[in-house]
Amino acid sequence: MPNSVTVTFRHLDRSAALEFFANELAHRLDHLNGHIARSQWTLEGERGHRDQVVRYRAKLLLQVPGAQIHAENHAPEPDVHQALRQAYDNAKRQLQDLRHARRVPLA
Repeated sequence: MPNSVTVTFRHLDRSAALEFFANELAHRLDHLNGHIARSQWTLEGERGHRDQVVRYRAKLLLQVPGAQIHAENHAPEPDVHQALRQAYDNAKRQLQDLRHARRVPLA
């Protein structure tokens, strides 16, 4: 598990279920790269008509030795879980690319 997993909520009520889900996804990322020193997850709600949250963004900042990974979902989502999954998939791809780049020597 990463040394430090932080989940921040912006314009969105704190939810133990969402924190648990983010921590679960962080645990999955740690299986790809056991050297994650810090994992910062930010969930943002975008306000719509009558100040109700209608779309969500998820952003991740991962610190690994020699690199920082910034990932987020591609566009605001109406489902906060889907926004988290998209950001997770983006971070996962970047971790896999990083692992591959470090294994293949440059000519």
